[in-house]
Amino acid sequence: MCLIARYLEANGIPTLCLGSAFDILSAGSPPRAMFVNYPLGHSAGKPFGRADQEYVVESALNGFNS
Repeated sequence: MCLIARYLEANGIPTLCLGSAFDILSAGSPPRAMFVNYPLGHSAGKPFGRADQEYVVESALNGFNS
């Protein structure tokens, strides 16, 4: 995903990678990334936790403003 994100960004399409594996995000060096401290597979928040998922998505979208 990091490679795809860099390609898209180079072509003018903004991206943001959500990930719960910090070492992979660091190694991949995406243009924008947000580390989510949840188990693998739960990058959008806690399962069935609507408020938590909304917070994660809102925080990710705010990443485009920085």
